[in-house]
Amino acid sequence: MTHDNAIETMAAERYILDELDPAERDAFEEHFFDCTGCTADVRDAAKIAAGVRTRVVPAKHYSRWAAAAAVAAVAIGLAYQYMPQILHPSNPPSQAAHATPAAHAIPGEQFIELDAPRAPKEPFIILGKQSVSVDFVIPVTDPHPPYVCELRDEAGVVIGSTTVRTKDEAANAVSLVMPAGKFHNGNYTLGIRGGDREIPPYHFAVEVQ
Repeated sequence: MTHDNAIETMAAERYILDELDPAERDAFEEHFFDCTGCTADVRDAAKIAAGVRTRVVPAKHYSRWAAAAAVAAVAIGLAYQYMPQILHPSNPPSQAAHATPAAHAIPGEQFIELDAPRAPKEPFIILGKQSVSVDFVIPVTDPHPPYVCELRDEAGVVIGSTTVRTKDEAANAVSLVMPAGKFHNGNYTLGIRGGDREIPPYHFAVEVQ
């Protein structure tokens, strides 16, 4: 799938609504791994779906997203409005029911926030089949892009990647959006290549429920 095809067919909106047939979904997922525009569109579609429930959609987004967002809000259901912090290191079921709502959890997308690259942690819990945003920082004080960020499973296979091309991007948190179903139980490594010095990798474990 090309970027033009994705825009013409409203692939990002239909991806959030789960309206793509299997072949279209596979083609779009292969495309948006390497397309920052479509990755941003997927995130925007999910955010606006959440916003429809709680606030007026900004006018600049309305023409493109309004129809998809309205349907998504109904389809996803209000049960997600107080979604617990399911992706922070695991909470027992008895605690999860009373957990503080995640500050930025939105329907259609879950979050893994990485920090302290070498610190051991409990597994991140992923509930259900949703896309997952892996958020991280490039730990350098004076960035020299480009940086290639690759997410590998425990067999060393690259399952997702993104390239940070500007100093502004490198100075802020980076998000790598992974399609639903890409994560399985196991260990993962986020490696960052580029700049003028070695960058320690991020190691983390995932448990899918």
